[in-house]
Amino acid sequence: MQAQPSRKTQVYGNLTRSRRGFSTRLVMALLALSSFSGFASDPTSSCKDRESYDKEFKALDRQLSSEHPRLEEWDYLHRFYLGLVKRFPECDDGPYAQRLNDQVIYLLAFYWNEFHHFLDAVRPDNEFTDFLLRHIDSSGERKYLETIVVNTNERCPKTAQSLCRKIRTRAEMAMGHN
Repeated sequence: MQAQPSRKTQVYGNLTRSRRGFSTRLVMALLALSSFSGFASDPTSSCKDRESYDKEFKALDRQLSSEHPRLEEWDYLHRFYLGLVKRFPECDDGPYAQRLNDQVIYLLAFYWNEFHHFLDAVRPDNEFTDFLLRHIDSSGERKYLETIVVNTNERCPKTAQSLCRKIRTRAEMAMGHN
C-alpha cells in the first residue's frame, strides 16, 4: 500500500507545503494572472460570464476552504462542482480548471480509500462523473497518474468496474499510453 502524505501537507515535486498556505498562494497567483486582460479573456473560451464565474469561484473556494480545512475531501469537490461548475459548465477551463485537475488527480491518487464518497455523489448525478473524467489530464504529475492506474487496477470496488476502467483509461492517456 502506498504511503499517503499527511492530511496537513501535500507534496509537489521536492517541495512540501501546507495545503492552506498553498491554497492561499494559488488564489493570489490566479488573481494576479487574471488581472492581465489577455489571460482573463480567452477569445477561444465559450464562457459568456467569465467575470461572474471568477468572482463566484473565489468566494466558493473561500467558503468551502473554511468549512473543510481538509481540502482533500471528496465532499469539497462535489460541493464545488454543484455550486459552480454545474452552473457555468462552459467556464470550466483555464487556471481554475487546472486547480480542479490537481484536486481530482490528488484525490484519486491518495484518497482512494474514500472513493466510496465519490461513488455516493455520482449515483444521482452522472454529470459529476464526466466532470471528474475531464479533469484527469496530462498536467498531472506522472507518479500521481501511475498511482491512479494502480488504484483502479487493484482497489476498485466490484460495483464500479466500468467507472474504474474509464478513470484508468484517462490516466493512461494523460501519461501518453494508448
